[in-house]
Amino acid sequence: DNCKFEFDMALRRKGVEKIIVMVLEPSCRNQNSWKHTVGGKLGGLLYIDMSSNEDSLEFEEGVQRLVKTIRDMAGAPQKLPAAAGVSHPQPSHPQCSHPQQQLPKEVAEQLATVEAPPTEPTILLKQLSVDQVCNLLHSLEMGNYAAGCREQKVSGRKLELMDNEDLAECGVGLKIDRKTLLSYVQEYVADGVPLSKIAETKDAAPASDEKENAVAATTAEGGSNEALTKNAADKMYTKVSAADDLNDATDTAETKDAAPASDEKENAVAATTAEGGSNEGPAQDLEPSEGDPLSATANHNLPGAGINKFALAEFLASGGVEFTGSDREYGFVRGQQLSKEQPYFEVTIVVDREDGIGIGLCGNKVMSGAMPGWPAYPSIGYHSDDGGLFQGRNYGMPFGPPCHAGDRMGCGVLFSAGGVAETVVFTKNRELIGWVPLPASGMLFPVVASAAPAVANLDLKAELPSFPPACWVKTGTAEAIAFSNLALAVASAKDGDIVTANGGVHAFNKGLAVTRSITICGVEGKELAAEPELRGGEDFVIDSKGIKVRLKGLSIKSFGGDKSAGWEELGGAGGVCARQGSITIESCKISSQNGTGVVSTLLCQLHASHTNVGPCGRHGIVFFAQGKGGIFAPGEGSVETSRNDRGVQLLDGVTVRDCEEVGVAVNPPKGSKGSVTITGCSVEACKDGLVVHPAKVTLQSSSFVGCRRNAIKAFRAAGHMAGLACEVQCKECTIKDCPMGLRAEGGGGVAKIGWDNSNTIQECITSFACEEGGVIDQHTEPSGEESEYSEYSESSGG
Repeated sequence: DNCKFEFDMALRRKGVEKIIVMVLEPSCRNQNSWKHTVGGKLGGLLYIDMSSNEDSLEFEEGVQRLVKTIRDMAGAPQKLPAAAGVSHPQPSHPQCSHPQQQLPKEVAEQLATVEAPPTEPTILLKQLSVDQVCNLLHSLEMGNYAAGCREQKVSGRKLELMDNEDLAECGVGLKIDRKTLLSYVQEYVADGVPLSKIAETKDAAPASDEKENAVAATTAEGGSNEALTKNAADKMYTKVSAADDLNDATDTAETKDAAPASDEKENAVAATTAEGGSNEGPAQDLEPSEGDPLSATANHNLPGAGINKFALAEFLASGGVEFTGSDREYGFVRGQQLSKEQPYFEVTIVVDREDGIGIGLCGNKVMSGAMPGWPAYPSIGYHSDDGGLFQGRNYGMPFGPPCHAGDRMGCGVLFSAGGVAETVVFTKNRELIGWVPLPASGMLFPVVASAAPAVANLDLKAELPSFPPACWVKTGTAEAIAFSNLALAVASAKDGDIVTANGGVHAFNKGLAVTRSITICGVEGKELAAEPELRGGEDFVIDSKGIKVRLKGLSIKSFGGDKSAGWEELGGAGGVCARQGSITIESCKISSQNGTGVVSTLLCQLHASHTNVGPCGRHGIVFFAQGKGGIFAPGEGSVETSRNDRGVQLLDGVTVRDCEEVGVAVNPPKGSKGSVTITGCSVEACKDGLVVHPAKVTLQSSSFVGCRRNAIKAFRAAGHMAGLACEVQCKECTIKDCPMGLRAEGGGGVAKIGWDNSNTIQECITSFACEEGGVIDQHTEPSGEESEYSEYSESSGG
């Protein structure tokens, strides 16, 4: 597409500030309808409306404005006659297509004949110090806001990046003043700031002792981009003229047929896609070519050395990088492949916005227009705006703290003794955040990107901080073996082994499958202050398929948003799934942002004690679940297998709170039965506290508080096997502040809740409800005999 090629070339060589935007069609006046690169680059600029009829006053005014804009931009003298007549509202015109036209005759005539005195010298807005910004406000008759801007240390570069909310935080209270100031900023970004506007005024505050060393450029063109403008207080930097040569080296493949650049070419960097920077093209192979001046053998004192590909980024005299992407275009740089000798790099944020900077690793292919970890290309990334970990998705998993200006974000790879890359680590200010299994063996290239204009210092030769091991595996009396991530340790453990996880975040993209009878626990006398946090982004964080699995002293958090096949009714991703054998959970914290905390299937015994479950996006704990769509192997979930009672499931001292649906669900599939004992438990702030469906549940010394619908519900759906009933026996239990205390629904069978005088119900709208054969027995003490399901018949009355 030659038009797009020329447009992208103009952006790179001249920059957005050298583009004049004219609208020739009435339908294009709404800038929100401008799409892709045009909308991203030009959507925020003021345009010249030339869509009216050529004999109208509006068109004449547009011509004169166009002439003035061209002369201002070119630095030529000007003397424009005032527009005759009175301004009128623009008439409404039907949408039409104008044929391509030559430059209007009026424009050509005025360009040829009009003369005026030379324009005033200017300085780039980004070069202004804090004091000069305050002087500028005084010259614009907004001096009453100077104190607030001085307090926030607003320099010219910061002023360029500020929006309406930012100005309000600096004390610009009037909306009209904020709007006016933003319009001035837009004008000064394009044309530069006249030197007379920043001259010291009598009312201006005296300059600080640590005055910034900005040097005003005084050329008629509006300021040189090579002026020395290092700003100590606000950490401002200028571009290096040598970046032109660096850009040309990486642009060779794209600009082979382009006209040679002018002597005063801009320092914009070529994008890496086949169409010259579009964020919609496929990922490109970016292996450095032979003789690349940015290869590993380059002079590392030169800004950008050690970087082999970059786009929408400019190298600075300080050695840092200025990201120039905006909206849907993201600037990035990619460094040389990490190795055992150089396994780590750091990024120090100098100037940023809330959109965030992302750092991480990628493979041979990278793509402009995407942050690290997005699905556009294979990568993993840690983002500064929300502290999220991204790996192949457009949404991130909460991982670490957010980062802001002044913070150092680090990323490294841990190698085995034999030189095999195993684990990715991320840091903030050289403090470890956590460990992530390396997604792919070739994903070793540092990548840094920004979703908005930002400045960062890159250190591709940073020293890897010293970290303790992620975990250890101990077999019997043998010495424990250290591992760099928990997935490696679990995969290597044998039956009877103890896997000890260190404090910090252990993150997994798709969960941790446990297939051996092992114990996974936290460290006693931890080396790190934080407890071990196991976090997963899809499926279950812990997926137990072993004979006997024990979890102790762990924080398990699921942040997945996908509903994997077979678990739709459970909300998809979850914390712990006990599929086979038995699982014991002790002193753990389990939550699931979008799914269920703990799931126990028909083929597993679950014992949980002194554990907190919640918040959860669906249910807290589900007993006797059976998935669909191939979750189990053939026969594992059949009626024949599940008819056998799997023994008593146990909850002891468990707290379940803040679940969107059911706190504890005992729900065997059709034709199945099971027993659960719940002792000393608390269920709080769930939609339903306990829901039981043909099974036997014994409740002892437990409480249900603040449920939004039913505290306890027992029901037997029609169609279940004859002789199977639903029974809940309660002893010394409390229900408080729920719309419905107890609900029993027979559904053609028997559903019974035993509620003697040792139990209490307080502050409920309705205490009891019985429907279709449901039974609530308030008067009979439990006999102490084991009740068989057959003692209740389908014909029992309510």
